[in-house]
Amino acid sequence: MRIRFPLLVGVLIIIGVNCPLAFSSDKAPPRTLKLGFYLGFQKTFNSSPYALWLERALADVGYRAQIHWLPGRRILSQVSSGILDGDLARSQDVVDVNFPHLIRVPTLYGRACYAGYRFEPLPESPPRTLQIGVFEGLLNVHKLAQEHWPNAQLSTVNDPLKALKMLASGRLNYLLLPPQTKAQLDQISGKTLIQSTPHVIQFDTYIFLNPRHASLAPRLAEALQARRPSSIATSCPSP
Repeated sequence: MRIRFPLLVGVLIIIGVNCPLAFSSDKAPPRTLKLGFYLGFQKTFNSSPYALWLERALADVGYRAQIHWLPGRRILSQVSSGILDGDLARSQDVVDVNFPHLIRVPTLYGRACYAGYRFEPLPESPPRTLQIGVFEGLLNVHKLAQEHWPNAQLSTVNDPLKALKMLASGRLNYLLLPPQTKAQLDQISGKTLIQSTPHVIQFDTYIFLNPRHASLAPRLAEALQARRPSSIATSCPSP
């Protein structure tokens, strides 16, 4: 039996109306979550395992990240006001003091581990006043470094290349870095940074959200936990 073309079209239309999944997906496009992160890590974050971890966890809950590279103080201010949706990595005590109403995503996002790095060993007779570089916006790192080296002069830097030049020229005695960033700065500079102090600065960091995203926090926490890469440690290397 031959099926007339108009009849076939009618059957297809009926199938399409009653079974829309046969022709289209009902999966909504991901929503954008605007997250602030330190300006000093703009050149290194996207190649780190933290970036892929975040991307996969957000995709699981229907979001995608849009990173805004800003000074640290401005990040917190903009998350509080609602200009940004969240702060990508912040210590609990800094938030408690400044913006206690922000919502913490309870899964640990990172363990901050900072040591002093140089291109060459420190001379046997170090300078009386150490010159130490700290990337801009790292409020907790700056505070803890001042406590550990009370007589040091801390310099705020916001550009990795400038910081490396200051270190190479002797204008800085140490540049405070986490181990992940150290490896990436080695590639940028073409030289190997030497860890010259233990990880004297350590603290936990979390994602903090504007209160309008309170319902997202537990779902994102579960996704982060499920997607945590084995390459990301929750403790600092020794020493």
